[in-house]
Amino acid sequence: MFLDPLVLQVSANAIELGITLVTLLVPIAWFTRTLRAERGNAEQRNRMLVLLVLFCAAAVFWLVYDQAGSTVAIFAQEDTENTVLGKSFPSSWFQSVNPLLIIALAPVMAIISTALGVRGKQPGTAYNFAGGLLLVAISMGVMVFAAQAAINGKVEAMWLIAVFAILAVGELMLSPVGMAAATRLSPPNRVSQTLGVWFLATSVGDAIGGRLAQFYDSLGHAAFFGMLGLIALVATFVVLALARPLDRLVPD
Repeated sequence: MFLDPLVLQVSANAIELGITLVTLLVPIAWFTRTLRAERGNAEQRNRMLVLLVLFCAAAVFWLVYDQAGSTVAIFAQEDTENTVLGKSFPSSWFQSVNPLLIIALAPVMAIISTALGVRGKQPGTAYNFAGGLLLVAISMGVMVFAAQAAINGKVEAMWLIAVFAILAVGELMLSPVGMAAATRLSPPNRVSQTLGVWFLATSVGDAIGGRLAQFYDSLGHAAFFGMLGLIALVATFVVLALARPLDRLVPD
């Protein structure tokens, strides 16, 4: 007996929605419970409030960043020339660019961070987050121009390589700092649990980003990437506005 395709579609949509809701509700429940548990400890409660702000900022970052594996990958397949220096390659190879750049740029970023630390000029956690968010916003701005250029035909591969390079620097600014912040701000007896919840920021961002990806074709590619860039830009300004209050709550 064959199942009705419509029933299968509705079931798949219901499962997707259910997973999205669970992904969102777990960190909400954890932060709510933890903040209530720390009502008698003002210092630790402040730390958790800072971590909550950083968690939301990280979720926005991954919402935009991980479009590289969905809508940007579709753009790579449908609207980008898969040739470099006259050599053709599968469009899936674009997904290798970002990891390679992460490996190549990580030592450079580490050297820069160490040098700034020695001079006492290393930016605080919130400023690193704002920098990462700003870079993903810029990457989506580049995608807007690429999408507009693609109206007249496929664009050169360098467009996407530039986007992946910007994303790589953004990840190196935000991701390691975020993990360090989660460890430092965690309640002493729940470090492992806090880190587990911290990684849910990626899941939250991906869950929301996956829902937004449904508008990739209906909005138009340029408008869609512009919307993502605007979301990241707004988050950048919010984090910058809160940077000093966050530093006062928990000095670096």
